[in-house]
Amino acid sequence: MNPCFVGERGVLLLWACDRCGLVFADRAAWKDPHAVEDYYGAGHIPLEALRAQPTATHRERMGFVKRWVSSGRLVDYGGGLGETAVVASRMGFAATVIEDSARAVEAGKHFYPDIVWHCARTLPDSLQDAGYDVVTAFHVMEHLLDPRKVLRQFHRVLRPGGYLCIEVP
Repeated sequence: MNPCFVGERGVLLLWACDRCGLVFADRAAWKDPHAVEDYYGAGHIPLEALRAQPTATHRERMGFVKRWVSSGRLVDYGGGLGETAVVASRMGFAATVIEDSARAVEAGKHFYPDIVWHCARTLPDSLQDAGYDVVTAFHVMEHLLDPRKVLRQFHRVLRPGGYLCIEVP
């Protein structure tokens, strides 16, 4: 296969297969638009503006999870401001958030100290192997350069028979 350059779409370079015409993105050249700045903004945004506001969607997602796992330890990967973790905590889960926005983690620690917060793009090695009952990832996998790597990390921390809940657009 000799791919032909098609053009650019946002932050992606697009190529087409010269045999079948399939258009694909060059993941190796992809640049994360949020890599140089914090998604939740600089320190000038008041911390109060970053307080998690769970919606019916967050409650519905956790209601679905609760059908399969009634309680235990939960990791919310790419948890943002912590809406899912807040709902999970209220439903009896011991929640941990993995979020790469330092500002979101700062706000989360301030407003929800009962939730464990990690500022990271990957699951920290400190998370116990097979120590979690549930891992959630809502609208985050589609943003990853290497989703397989993250899936392997999910497998590492989930207990045997644990529940993985991924939602993508």
